[in-house]
Formats: sequence, C-alpha cells, structure tokens
Amino acid sequence: MLKILIVIVLIIILLTLARVNVSALFAGLGIGGLAIALAAQKTLADLFGGISIVMRGAVRVNDFCTVAGKTGTVEEIGISALRLRTLDRSVISIPNSKVAEMELENFTMRDQFWIHQTFTLRFDTSHTTVQKVLDDIFAILTHRPDIDESTARIRVVRLTPAGPEIEVFAYYDRPGGDYNSFLAEQEKVLLEMMRLVEEAGTSMTAPIGVVRLDSERSRPSEQHGPT
Repeated sequence: MLKILIVIVLIIILLTLARVNVSALFAGLGIGGLAIALAAQKTLADLFGGISIVMRGAVRVNDFCTVAGKTGTVEEIGISALRLRTLDRSVISIPNSKVAEMELENFTMRDQFWIHQTFTLRFDTSHTTVQKVLDDIFAILTHRPDIDESTARIRVVRLTPAGPEIEVFAYYDRPGGDYNSFLAEQEKVLLEMMRLVEEAGTSMTAPIGVVRLDSERSRPSEQHGPT
C-alpha cells in the first residue's frame, strides 16, 4: 500500500509539473467512476455475494440444499449466480446476492439424521401392553450401533380418543452417510417397530371419528283403543 501511495503521489507531481489540470482530471474520473459503479451495482453485488458464499463455506458444489425456497443439488457457484438442479431435474439460476441474503438450509452438512415418528395404539390397549411396546422399541433403538443412544427416547405423549399416542425420538449417527442410506436404515427400524406392536397383541390406529348409520328410522308406537 505504501508503494502504491508513493506511485500515485509521483504521478500527481509529474502531471502538475506538466501543467495538467489535476483537479479537473480527478473530477472527471470521479464522475466516470460513479457512473460505472451505478451501472455495475448489481453485478458487483453478485460478485461480492459469491465471494461471501465461498468464504463462509455455507454451500459447496454437489451439496443438497434449499435456497430461496427451491430444493436441489448445487451444480455451480459462478461469478454472478448459483446454479441449482431441482428435484424435477430442471436448472434454476439464483443471483449470488440473493443467496448471500436469504436463508439457506444445507442438508449435506448434517452431522446426524433425525428419527422422529409418532403413532397411536388402539384405545382398548391395556397398560401392560403399552409398557411392553415402549420397552421393546426402546431396546431396538439402544442396541443399534448407528443410533446415538444418549438421544433415544420413546414416550406416551398424550391420550387421544383413538388411544395412547406414542412419540419415538432418536438421532441416526453415521459420519459421511447420505439421506438415502438413512432412509434405508430408518425403514428397518420402522418395520421392526410394527412387528413388535403386532407381537404385543395390539395395533396402530388413526385418530378418526366413527359415524353410525341406523338402518331403520325410529317409528312412533301405535296405540289401539277399545272399539
């Protein structure tokens, strides 16, 4: 910076000695620079937005994320825009300035996957059966090496007209695992849960109402008096 400052001062001195109107020259350069800056305002915003995205490491190429309400895989982070391949295989370009300002959710950077399921047992399920279902499902959660045992829990969260509602909560922990592998492992856990519920002698139900339809309408009784 000191060298650049010395060069600028020397140029100004040489221009002054050559009897060049330095003030008018700098005024013209200032007006021209202002016009260029106004014309390139959006371009510069996208440029610095792209630099900000790369420096923060918020998103990388091949990351699966949601940007500006669009979900897909990042194919390119360019000078002016970010290219996103959506789930329906179309490509959208989002200006870097908007990416830097908007909320960005990066699914690839997850360190754990969330297993969160709720289901309801039949309303006539006994207390002993409910306790057995809770104990058996908790056992399969804590005995799987890919599930964080410290986060695993299963609880009766409320009593509904359809029956006791049960919440299953745990984190699937496999470094470097993708979402497809998580879904495959979660499917095994869910099928095991369904088997345990059936073996306990109960079943899962949905909180729906029951409508009763009478086949015959009530009729007033006929009274016969003496003739």
